[in-house]
Amino acid sequence: NTLAAFEDTARCAAASAARSEAAVQQMEPVDWWAETDLRVTRDGHLVLLHDALVDRTTNGTGAVSSFTLEELQKLDAGCWIASRADTGGSHFSWSGPRFAGQRAPTLVELFDQFYLTAPELNFMLEVKDIGAEDGARQLVNEIQSRPGLANRCIIIGFDPVPLEMCVALDSTLRVGFTVGEPTPEKIDRAVAMSAHHVGVAG
Repeated sequence: NTLAAFEDTARCAAASAARSEAAVQQMEPVDWWAETDLRVTRDGHLVLLHDALVDRTTNGTGAVSSFTLEELQKLDAGCWIASRADTGGSHFSWSGPRFAGQRAPTLVELFDQFYLTAPELNFMLEVKDIGAEDGARQLVNEIQSRPGLANRCIIIGFDPVPLEMCVALDSTLRVGFTVGEPTPEKIDRAVAMSAHHVGVAG
């Protein structure tokens, strides 16, 4: 969930798209998806962080929702990755010291950096905690304000409420309902929101 990690994914996507026509004819085209997690700060900004607490993935402590954006972006969100040995031997390795000092980016920063510069890159946006209707409206507005971006996004999550809110705001958006167990009630709810898919978490 750092911009440096997305830069790696964008370079991979661009390299894949640049393959020769002959090579493409010999294999299925690859769709490149960058998955990230959305939470909301105390002052209402959508940020990319996996955990409800910043303790594991930054050098700070406390709930994401307890920080303003300014406070949150003073934390080092790459230190936990930078401290791990880079054993991949690749420019695209997910760990190593080059991640040190990364900030927790906002959704706006993600889109501003990659919407135009990485047209091959698609976004799977997992809604973790976005503050109910205000967060859903902000998410939808950010997608709608960039022509064609909706075709490159799928909004996913375990909580059906924000997914339903997003669909209510824009019925053309694709959403995926993630469930622990695909019960008939959950499948019915996915159908009711016209979900693109139901994901089953193992």
